[in-house]
Amino acid sequence: MSVPHYEAEYDDTYERSVAAEFGPELAYALTRTNCFHEEYKRSLLSAVETAVQEREAFLDALESEIESVERARSRLDPIRTEIAAIDEELGGDESADGFDAPTFGALDACRTRTEALREDCDRIAARRQRVLADHDRRLALSDDLDLPAYCYQDLDVTYPVLAAVAAVGDRLDALCRRIEREMGRAR
Repeated sequence: MSVPHYEAEYDDTYERSVAAEFGPELAYALTRTNCFHEEYKRSLLSAVETAVQEREAFLDALESEIESVERARSRLDPIRTEIAAIDEELGGDESADGFDAPTFGALDACRTRTEALREDCDRIAARRQRVLADHDRRLALSDDLDLPAYCYQDLDVTYPVLAAVAAVGDRLDALCRRIEREMGRAR
């Protein structure tokens, strides 16, 4: 509580903080009584041990979150690169302006690649969902707060990894529609 940002971040008193951490009985014993009885000591030590275990679990979850975000980023980057390569192979928007359009076979190959990339996105999203479910099982922050909501509360989205996967999926969907339009013209 002695850190400079405590009051601005938490806006509570020592007594409220202790009550939130250890319960109202221990808070009363620590802040309102003149002597500290042995039974208070046992209760406090037990509560401290529980708090340490909860923080260790939270730290483990944060480390898992960092790994999960990095894994997703490292798997999404090549997909983005491949989308750009397919787009370039299709000639950007230039094929509609009289440049040589890809053949039906080349377009079919591009469509197959986009389908494989979509499956990769689905696997990334599924893995991410498993990590989030694991966080929920291991942590009990509160009924209305989960680890991503806590970690990413300053962002516009609560689940940035899933939002990134969805954005890549949207790009793939648009690319696939474009390929299929081009295939219709190439027949």
